[in-house]
Amino acid sequence: MEHEQDLHIYPPKIKNFMWFIVLLFISIILIWNVNNEINEGYLFSAILLIICSLLAILMMMVPFKWMTTDKPYMTLTEESITIRRFLRRPVTIEWRNIHGYQIRDKTIRRLIDIITFQQYSSSKGKSIYEKLYPIAWGQIREEDRKILVQELERRTDAPTNLYHLLYGDHPPPKAEEVLTKDYWMRSYALSLGLSIFAFIILSLDGWGLHFLLAALLYFILYPLTKAMVDMLFHFIFYRKQDQLPPFLKSVFSKMILPLHLLAFPASIFLAPISIIFLIVTVMRARKASG
Repeated sequence: MEHEQDLHIYPPKIKNFMWFIVLLFISIILIWNVNNEINEGYLFSAILLIICSLLAILMMMVPFKWMTTDKPYMTLTEESITIRRFLRRPVTIEWRNIHGYQIRDKTIRRLIDIITFQQYSSSKGKSIYEKLYPIAWGQIREEDRKILVQELERRTDAPTNLYHLLYGDHPPPKAEEVLTKDYWMRSYALSLGLSIFAFIILSLDGWGLHFLLAALLYFILYPLTKAMVDMLFHFIFYRKQDQLPPFLKSVFSKMILPLHLLAFPASIFLAPISIIFLIVTVMRARKASG
């Protein structure tokens, strides 16, 4: 039975539809080229294309599910919160079992983890362990995000500063706070994926082996260009975001992914500028802190 105070959070239909079209286009191109590779005797390339096709189709199922369902992604009642997940049963968590939240920024997505503590019984006795339930921030409509965060804080007994972390006034991040070890690991993981994808696509036209050296250079140099883009974007956006109207603020906040993708083919040409920029930025940060 639903009550008036129940809150339903729905996924963004248009955004999921756009991702579905992009992944569908990629899947069609990959599948279409599998037969050509087999006919020309490139069995290894065909196997790689089949693997990539299956991955693209699997990824395509996520936006397809959310754009075709009428069910909400999340339901908040006075007693509990229910999260519907892809290929898994919905999970329901009582508010009294929630001990806080944490934010995790992945390469191209953000997660809000619900922190709970659960008791585990074994032959050695009872023990308490931490269990996280992630909320996919990208599956929440832009207009519902502030409402959701306010309700997460209001309905949870545990003290939390989630709203302040997401919407509070924060100074621009320092260079050492952006260019961390975890940042470089995620950047090189993304660079590896993009380099392999580019190598496979170019191998369809017989350029794969010729591109191998270039792919290695892209793998090494792309994170440097990406770091320059991130530093410029973060500093400029942080300083100007309060002066932008809500629509432009939303548009600029979504520009980072296209900028990352555009930086990949340009990384060989921008790498010298990126290296100089990063050296100057780090030296200025160290001088300011010391």
